[in-house]
Amino acid sequence: MEQFVAPRPAESPEVFRTLVGSRLYGNDHANSDFDIFVVTTSRLERETHDMTDEGDFTHRGIDLFLRRVRHGHPMSCEAAFSPVKEFTADGDAWRPLIEGLRVTSPSAMERYERKIREFCVGGYKERFHATRLSFNLEDLRLHGRFDPVMSDRQKDIAHSLASMKGYSLIRKLIPDDTTVLPDNLIRTLERKQ
Repeated sequence: MEQFVAPRPAESPEVFRTLVGSRLYGNDHANSDFDIFVVTTSRLERETHDMTDEGDFTHRGIDLFLRRVRHGHPMSCEAAFSPVKEFTADGDAWRPLIEGLRVTSPSAMERYERKIREFCVGGYKERFHATRLSFNLEDLRLHGRFDPVMSDRQKDIAHSLASMKGYSLIRKLIPDDTTVLPDNLIRTLERKQ
């Protein structure tokens, strides 16, 4: 008896591809790499990463992609809501579903809040991204989706707030945050910056 082996995501027909990362947000510079997110028809619950001369490719099968969007994984949400995604002929059947996606679950909002808290105690780049994610979270709460491309005003605010550190930034970005961190943990996290 022959055994069927499902193709890896990178070996399956594409549904769509989009830029992600700094080139999508609009915060790229001359040395920024090209991060390309590709959703394929693969039904495997896995993803592949490949670095080529053209860029850093993440290939994710459609089932895993949809589950991660529903659960509020930032990169999957950014790809789903990207205004520059390009559907293939094989992917056109998926377009109405993907274009109609909304993220509204409390667990997805909590995931964004956790990621914001995590980034608030990182370096300047992470604190910038904490602010960017807070803009995304605000739009998710209002509309169930967001535009991952940052406006000039959002970039200015993110650069300004990235000078704040740790718990003071968390309080600014998540005003109703009820997380209580012990003072010694806050000092330890802020020293690591």
